[in-house]
Amino acid sequence: MKRRMPLCLLMCLTLVGCARNSPKLSIVQPSPDIQSTAKSASVTPKAAASSIQTLAKVDNVPVNLADLTPSLIEAAGGQVLSERIMSMKIREKLGKTIITEDQIQAERQIFVSSLHPDTKVGEQLLKQLRDREGLGPNRFDDFLFRQAALRHLVSDQVTVTDQAINQAYELRYGPASVVQIIVIDNTADAVRILNRARKGEAFGQLVQQFSQNPASKATNGILDPISPVDASYPTALHKAIARLEVGQISDVVALDNGFAILKLLSKNARQSVTLDDVKASLAVKVRREVEQMLMRQMAATLMRQADVVVLDRALNQSWQTNKNNLP
Repeated sequence: MKRRMPLCLLMCLTLVGCARNSPKLSIVQPSPDIQSTAKSASVTPKAAASSIQTLAKVDNVPVNLADLTPSLIEAAGGQVLSERIMSMKIREKLGKTIITEDQIQAERQIFVSSLHPDTKVGEQLLKQLRDREGLGPNRFDDFLFRQAALRHLVSDQVTVTDQAINQAYELRYGPASVVQIIVIDNTADAVRILNRARKGEAFGQLVQQFSQNPASKATNGILDPISPVDASYPTALHKAIARLEVGQISDVVALDNGFAILKLLSKNARQSVTLDDVKASLAVKVRREVEQMLMRQMAATLMRQADVVVLDRALNQSWQTNKNNLP
């Protein structure tokens, strides 16, 4: 069982083209003769000067671009190539349509607000995120362009229904249950751990000792409040929660990826907020969620359409590792 991924993380890892279906790919390795010929024929004076450009000095010894290039390709070449491919395919899809600076700035505001409703806090979180993900000015600007372009490209497909708004209301303001969970990969161990829990062993200690889900284990097995209408959780888990009273421990629950034991910690009552009070803000939230879904789908389609020929072995290795991890 996993905790729900924050929107900001979804945006960073998947929104702008994280395509589970890989693009068409060819790997062409030139023969040594071709490689040497290409080097002698294609290196212009400008390129040669660029390759010997001094980028740093160590104990007064120059470090040139050529010294760093092989390691840079290994470390981040595939990531940068993936981003470049997505930007190229998006520009191709846009045709003569221009994404304005206002659209890009609006995209930045959407991103910041997704990190935190308080703009000041959101900006601080954005800085931390950019530092962690290595999103400098060039890559971050490209990220915002891709986001704004994808949002523009899917805008005509976005619909916000009353049913979706009502469900969002129930998820946010309706009753919910807080549970603690242990996830195990086989029935025998699950039964053995369940027996120990029902004999009085501390549930949190059993989580730390036996649970095989790192995300929930990091919170001592405590999940975010679960609404009965939250379709991101399996039906079997909802049914198990519904049968529990606070403090009770469930039977072993079969999940798609293993088995779970639940302890109901609390039941949160419906909040005293009417739908009319929050309908406008929920409509914006639902629209954003629909946009993100359509944007991911379009990005995946564009990546599948890319006919990529990787000529460099180190770049290909990095590309194979990073092609599904666009920021």
